[in-house]
Amino acid sequence: MRLLIALPLAAAIMLAGCKSEDKPKSEDEVRKEATKLANPVPGLYRSTSKLVSFEVPGMPAAQADRVRQMFSAGDQGREYCLSAEEASKGFGEAMKKLPQGKCSYDRFNVSGNMLDAQLTCQTGQDMTGVVGMKGTVTETGSQMTMSIDQSVGNGAQGHALKIVAEVKSERIGDCPELAK
Repeated sequence: MRLLIALPLAAAIMLAGCKSEDKPKSEDEVRKEATKLANPVPGLYRSTSKLVSFEVPGMPAAQADRVRQMFSAGDQGREYCLSAEEASKGFGEAMKKLPQGKCSYDRFNVSGNMLDAQLTCQTGQDMTGVVGMKGTVTETGSQMTMSIDQSVGNGAQGHALKIVAEVKSERIGDCPELAK
């Protein structure tokens, strides 16, 4: 599902998620908790993202600038249609599609329209990523602060990637093809 578009950024990095209690949440627990969120309204949505911070110690400045520009491309936003069928599946379906790699939800808590989540993924050999999402989800959009902390390798040869982004999705009208 595409509505929780706090997620394109996370999906692009191949991570997503949440952490809090002693033991990780199962997929069933996450899906059940996600059902507490309001189902989205079908329609035309615009998703935008704003890079708040980006750190990769040791990365050459030119390469870091290219990565910042890539993430800044989301500032203009993109539009997409959410069909009635997709909307009826709710956010539980979206959460099921997020993780890539060997992942576990450390935390996934819903209170009203507030979501606080963290996911830890082993995405490759010596690659670990933690993605946090915190914000609001309503029937007509979402506003999330996402933090991505990914490490590759260990010791002197290891690298770290830390990103914080604000991602917003809002319903802006009816889908042109559905309005016929």
